[in-house]
Amino acid sequence: MDPYQGAVGVPVHVTVLRGNNLRGNKNEPFLNFVRAEFNGTQLGDSQKCDAAVDESVNYNFFCSFECSESAHTLDDLAQKPVILTVIEILPKEKKQKEEKTCVLGQAVVDLLPLLHGKCSFSSTVVLHPLPGLPTEIDSLDRGIKPTLEVMVSVQEPLLSDAQLSESNLLTVTVETAFSVPEVWSPGPPSSYVAAMQVPLMNPDIWALYGHWYYLVKDYHQAQKCYERTLDFVTDASDTHHIYIRLGSIYLQSGEYEKAKPIYLRACGSSPSCFTWLGLGSACYRLGELAEAEDALTEANILDNGNPEVWGYLSLVCLKTGRKVEAEQSYKYALKFNLPEEPLLQEIKELQAHVGFGNPCFR
Repeated sequence: MDPYQGAVGVPVHVTVLRGNNLRGNKNEPFLNFVRAEFNGTQLGDSQKCDAAVDESVNYNFFCSFECSESAHTLDDLAQKPVILTVIEILPKEKKQKEEKTCVLGQAVVDLLPLLHGKCSFSSTVVLHPLPGLPTEIDSLDRGIKPTLEVMVSVQEPLLSDAQLSESNLLTVTVETAFSVPEVWSPGPPSSYVAAMQVPLMNPDIWALYGHWYYLVKDYHQAQKCYERTLDFVTDASDTHHIYIRLGSIYLQSGEYEKAKPIYLRACGSSPSCFTWLGLGSACYRLGELAEAEDALTEANILDNGNPEVWGYLSLVCLKTGRKVEAEQSYKYALKFNLPEEPLLQEIKELQAHVGFGNPCFR
């Protein structure tokens, strides 16, 4: 992520409010505290709290770190969570001088909401017991997971409205890893956090965003991403699919004046029946009938079995008063199974209006 130009040295406040369903190594009340870490820096320890078995523990533990361009940057917030460790203080034995402790479990707090423009958010995070400890076995047997309630806040947004509108965050979750290096598994199974940086000045990244939004049918967002892709001086690796999909979005939304140049670029870079059809339909909707017919003729040469091409040719002939050609094009559209809605219905309505183009009129 590019260095931000918003507020410099913004404190990020983390408050651990309470813990729920906590248990120590023995099924009895225990003394414990919470330790907070971020980006390799220990933020502090809470006060020591007595906890009854299966009851809530009020920590009300406050800590903070400063987000700036020099330390704990926005990249760090995007890639690294706050790590919370619950530590049990074991009862002292006879002649024991030093205090002994035992890690009960760890939880992580994702800070991404701050990069989405939020100034505060609350989260209930699962406390994962250390593998092999009695607390892990007990948690599995009961089916109840210990949790921590956390609140995160900043005094002002970390990103301005302009920066938010010009940026996107791609989150990748690794569910399972196979054949990992041996150095990753020094002992009991562990949890790992990994992240990657996404260069937002790369047109291919914006193209991928656009394709994803298009496939989930969020066409408004897809349009914005495709337009951003085409604004770059350097072309994306595959512009053809961008032209086709962006052109279709423009046609669906009735933005024919935008669809026309997009399909012209598609026809120039990689002409196909589909690109010429898109250009022809855009020109027809703009009332440019001569240009529409030229484009549709090119489409027909590349694929004379496309019913939509024949349908638009029939519309052009109906508009220009060419009875025989209108009827012929209509017959071919039906022969190749043009769907009833919406183009075929539009043809029938225009035929009824002009009084020709349909053999049934004879």
